[in-house]
Amino acid sequence: MDPIVNMYEKYGSELREVWDEMQPLYYKMGGPTRWQWNWYRVAHFALRKIANYPTVTRNRPATCDIELEILYMRLRETKPKMVIDLGCGVGWATVWILKALKMNDKGHCFSYDLIDPAIENIPMDLQRRWDFVQGCAEHSDYPPEIDYLHIDCEHTQSFAYWYTEELFPRVKGHVSIHDIFNRPEVHTGESDIIKAWLKGFKVDHFSPSPFYDAGFYLDIVKYRKALGLPNVHPDKDNMMVFFEMPKKESYTTPYNDPKKHVQLLKDVGEMLNESDKKEKVSK
Repeated sequence: MDPIVNMYEKYGSELREVWDEMQPLYYKMGGPTRWQWNWYRVAHFALRKIANYPTVTRNRPATCDIELEILYMRLRETKPKMVIDLGCGVGWATVWILKALKMNDKGHCFSYDLIDPAIENIPMDLQRRWDFVQGCAEHSDYPPEIDYLHIDCEHTQSFAYWYTEELFPRVKGHVSIHDIFNRPEVHTGESDIIKAWLKGFKVDHFSPSPFYDAGFYLDIVKYRKALGLPNVHPDKDNMMVFFEMPKKESYTTPYNDPKKHVQLLKDVGEMLNESDKKEKVSK
């Protein structure tokens, strides 16, 4: 908790100023009120569980307050030159990334997505450090070295296989991935693979999600309140995971052999699928 508290102490007043800029953007992008969010969750649950519909397209801000603040502060602390942002959507997390780069007076962000509403939502004063690439992330080009990788994209096993193989080896700094430590009843193939990857390669990580460490989450909530930071997004799940990418030499042998690395992830995925099947049968 201490490193997070230290960052909040350092950037608390700055965050209040950033929120003054961001709140109007949140509502411009279609950010829901608490009433709207509760109705959305009911509809989302109904379509997933009753109609067997895979998901509801959320063309609106989905990233929660605390995880955005931590994303911002880590970017301010690490001062990356090259940021890759996969799945920018309406641009809610992207504006926080770009604001941090502007405050750093350093760095450039490349955002990738199939849809392009972010283009209209990113303020002109932040676009100097931003490029948008429309298209499939798996068929796009990337720089050989990435200082910060942020992912909130397709939440499938196959996509997680792809970016752990293709993008992780390029990362020389930090990573944040959304929708990893979710509610117990919400299951994604991506979260299974990333949790297994973090555990298998013994990568230090943390999440502000109450489903990761409830005590840690409540401490942050109390600290934010003391700093006078606003509660804007009605969702409090804060499902993002944060970690620093270890050097390749610290990985176990499978990682150093790309074929073995991919096979390891596939084996993990198959084991998780088999476990899910057994759990359903037992129920």
